[in-house]
Amino acid sequence: MEKAVKLEPQNAYYLSQKGSIETLMFYVALQEGSENAREGLKTIENTYLSVFKMDSSYLEDKLTLVEFFGGLPEEEGGDSEKAEKYAMELALISRHSVDEQASSEFMDRANALDPFFSRAFAVPEGSLFLAPDEVIHEYGYYLSPF
Repeated sequence: MEKAVKLEPQNAYYLSQKGSIETLMFYVALQEGSENAREGLKTIENTYLSVFKMDSSYLEDKLTLVEFFGGLPEEEGGDSEKAEKYAMELALISRHSVDEQASSEFMDRANALDPFFSRAFAVPEGSLFLAPDEVIHEYGYYLSPF
C-alpha cells in the first residue's frame, strides 16, 4: 500500500487503506503491550486526517479516530478532548450532507422493486417460530425461542 500511496499521493482511497493497515498494526501493538503503540496512534491520526482533507466523505476514518481516542485510557494514547472534537466534526458533517432528494428517490425505487422493502430485517417474523413439540426441517433450530 505504501507503493500505491507513493505513486498516487492524492488518491484518498489508497491513503485510507494505508490507514486501515496502520490501524491493524496499532491494534496488534496494543495487544502485545508494545511501548511504541502510542506512536502508531499518532501515525493513524495523521494518515486519516490527510484522507479527510482530500475527501471528506471518508467518515469511517474519522470515526476510527473517535473510537480510539475516546476508548483508550490516557496511558495508551486516549484523549477524550480529541475524541469529542472529532465526534462533533462528524455530527456537523452528517447533519449537512444528507441529500434528501436522492434519499427519497432511492426509497421510491426500492419500494417499487420490493413493496416489502421497508419491513426487511434480519429477524424472521413471529409466525416462523415453532412450538417445542414441532419440528420442521426447513427451518434451523435457532429460530425456535423455546
